Amino acid sequence: MSSQHPFMALSLSRQIVRTEEFRNLSEERLKDLLSQDGLTVKSEVDILTALVVWLNSNITATPDVESLVTGCLRESNDLKYDPKFQRALQDLRASNPPWDSPGAKRVLDALNKTRRIRFIRERGMKTVLACADGNANIYLVDILGSGKHAGAHVRVAPMWFPRIKPALVVEGGYLFALGGISTDRVLQNDVQRYDPVSNTWILMSPMPFSCCSPRVVAHAGKLYVLGGYNNEVELEISNLEEFDIYANKWRTLPSIPNVRRGAAVAVSDEKIYYIGGSPWQELPDGSPFFRVLDAVEIFCIKEEIWVAGPQLKERRSYATAISHGGNIFVIGGARPIECPSAQGQLKVTGTEALFSDSPMGWTILSKLRVPNEAKISTTALANNEHLVIVGKGDSSDIMRDNCFVMETSGWTFPPGVESILTSGTNIFFSYALLTLPTAAMQDLFSDDSE
Repeated sequence: MSSQHPFMALSLSRQIVRTEEFRNLSEERLKDLLSQDGLTVKSEVDILTALVVWLNSNITATPDVESLVTGCLRESNDLKYDPKFQRALQDLRASNPPWDSPGAKRVLDALNKTRRIRFIRERGMKTVLACADGNANIYLVDILGSGKHAGAHVRVAPMWFPRIKPALVVEGGYLFALGGISTDRVLQNDVQRYDPVSNTWILMSPMPFSCCSPRVVAHAGKLYVLGGYNNEVELEISNLEEFDIYANKWRTLPSIPNVRRGAAVAVSDEKIYYIGGSPWQELPDGSPFFRVLDAVEIFCIKEEIWVAGPQLKERRSYATAISHGGNIFVIGGARPIECPSAQGQLKVTGTEALFSDSPMGWTILSKLRVPNEAKISTTALANNEHLVIVGKGDSSDIMRDNCFVMETSGWTFPPGVESILTSGTNIFFSYALLTLPTAAMQDLFSDDSE
């Protein structure tokens, strides 16, 4: 049997660029390029081959090769580079691949040591629920598994700055916590990024403003922050901000034209949907929820303009919205009871969808009425495989949230439901679905038990 490394064997048919443009990149520029994601290039093998050429051309350099390799092989098969580097990678047939060179040995050694690669190869990936509690902790819960730790909570490393009610969102394999309230009850604008492989947080560029409970959606390596509250009386703000997670830069986009309390937000097909809600200004009779709307506005990301969208079938405020399979789902919410002799709010437990292949507008989905166990403070989350809702069934039991997974026949309990989010003294405020190496989750449980 050949002792040749499988990565080397796979690379024998590859060829590599000899352009001075690539060989003469500075180490900092190389790190910059290898840490980006997005556009398609030939493969990770080509990227690593290009790294070998750089190492051979800069033999006296002493970079952290393991870090560079990890930068090459992020959560995606697609990597993004600037045009010069892209052209260099497309010219990979200039000579035979240099896999018997010092640079190749350094890359292959790094591959054997890289935790991210080893974890994925050995044990696969797992999707878990990330939860932010009222004590500025972040927990992960295995809601979809059925093994030893199904439904159990494990706390991740502490954030750089403890935050209550941050917005949680996942992009590029990282968990981001945006804004929130400090432990001394002051609104904050910081952005903190969690790497599930290393169980560490880093600080990113802060938001342009401090806020609590903004709507945040992720799309193509960027986060979009809409609204939120920035003062004690909880007036909704109209800002729309874009954050490039790789460039670590913020950009202000056109403001929300008709800002509303309780609007739901989702992103699909280069469009951000701003759905339902009610104007935050109170009416003369003091009824701020009377004018619950069925309005939908759409922000076109490429054109950077707002346009009117198709109206909902059912008016609702404080609903939750999510994109799944290219379709938009609006779930739950509330509207006032409009009988003159009645007061209070009516829970909206229905679900409606805007299907990408239908010109007919929104469709009521009768099989997806929100279960009573999750009708309060319902939150929808999704990744490529699953659409999940989390919510409370009883406002008197604020320590328990229930979880359901969407199936063709309706909502069903996930495997880890028996202990799902029964949080003891914790109250959870925000959630995200995070996919991480199975071994990284197991390491967290091991650390937690020590």
